[in-house]
Amino acid sequence: MENAKILIVDDEECMVGVFRRMLSKKGFKSENIVSVENGEDAITIAEKSDFDIILMDIKMPGIGGLEALSAIRTMKKYKDVPILAVTGLTLSKDRKNCIEAGATEYISKPVFDEKAFIDNLFLKISANKNKPIKAFFEKNFR
Repeated sequence: MENAKILIVDDEECMVGVFRRMLSKKGFKSENIVSVENGEDAITIAEKSDFDIILMDIKMPGIGGLEALSAIRTMKKYKDVPILAVTGLTLSKDRKNCIEAGATEYISKPVFDEKAFIDNLFLKISANKNKPIKAFFEKNFR
């Protein structure tokens, strides 16, 4: 599998574990999967490193996901990088807020079924008109 670097931003350790297992099963190298537990750390590490995809929780202590999303999206190197809001917030306004903050797509959690999550992730990304994002997922997740 390509040496894609993935940033997971979530304050729930169990969700980080689910994402790590899911991505490892799909062939992503564990050493290329980085996790942080808040928005402030996400912004800091995004400035210092280059990631191919970011999975962002929204509701976190301190700097939350919406603020972190907005800050990361303003960085030129993340203009076309998929940033997926993965959150327990499920109202239609929550999805709208995530997209407006810069999320490529919004996926609700909890994620109990890893295959369903990957299928849902691919479905949402495939519908995205951003060709680099779609190509990344077709190459790495199918």
